[in-house]
Amino acid sequence: FQTMLDYFEDKYIGRFRANGSRTRPLFAIEYWNVYERTKNQQMRTNNSAEAWNRRIKCVFQCSHPTLWKFIEKNILEEDSNIHTKTVRANADEPVNKKKKYQYLDQRLFNLVSNPHQNIIDQINAIAHNIVL
Repeated sequence: FQTMLDYFEDKYIGRFRANGSRTRPLFAIEYWNVYERTKNQQMRTNNSAEAWNRRIKCVFQCSHPTLWKFIEKNILEEDSNIHTKTVRANADEPVNKKKKYQYLDQRLFNLVSNPHQNIIDQINAIAHNIVL
């Protein structure tokens, strides 16, 4: 358990110094903290990039395509996809989110807007919304 705590201290929040301040973590808090983004109901992750990677993997049907296969498929498939998304964006069509993600966003927004008084209850409530 201590190893995990040390990891998070080093990478995400910084270690305490003797004077009470913290060292700079490997990843700046502003980079990974999504509290404000959740409050403002903005995107919190790089899910769109993950979705794009998954879609590309399905298009290629392999993990490591050759450069030529990548260029060929990218031009044919991605050009069509970009055109479709551009037309939808120009028409002010809202981005469709799956219902389960809409519910998740609302639950997290509610937890951030009206937090539990007890920090452990708040952490547990947030943890129940994490899907790995």
